[in-house]
Amino acid sequence: GICLRLDKTDLINARIKENIEDFLELLEITISEIDLILDFQDLSQNIEQPYDLAEIIKHMINNLPFANSWRSMVFAATSFPLDLSNLKSDNVTEIPRLE
Repeated sequence: GICLRLDKTDLINARIKENIEDFLELLEITISEIDLILDFQDLSQNIEQPYDLAEIIKHMINNLPFANSWRSMVFAATSFPLDLSNLKSDNVTEIPRLE
């Protein structure tokens, strides 16, 4: 089997089903041989509440071709701050995360 990573732009592409079918044909494999990674990348700039993320994922899964046929499906994302310089050293600080 193989691993296929799709990012946000792939998931909203109107030709996603055709692109996946072309990929399958090129590699001569079936969906059931693919571990799918849905990579939402950096969430910190686009999403403010975990509920928003859940709704986005739900919508994308509902519109994902072959949603029930992948060997496995993994969600990847981060909301880790780009800059920690404003935090005090030798101190415990809580940083809100979305993922």
